Amino acid sequence: MGTPETSREPCPDRILDDIGGAFGMGAVGGSAFHFLKGIYNSPSPVPSFEYK
Repeated sequence: MGTPETSREPCPDRILDDIGGAFGMGAVGGSAFHFLKGIYNSPSPVPSFEYK
């Protein structure tokens, strides 16, 4: 496992920082995932010359 990190902040602040980082990564990753999923599932554009 190795030696514990002693250069980081004490426990309560470290937990809140880690939670904030995880929330940020989840928000960005989830947004990108759902954006790409929406692009994939969206209907293709219909050319206007078909409706004359």
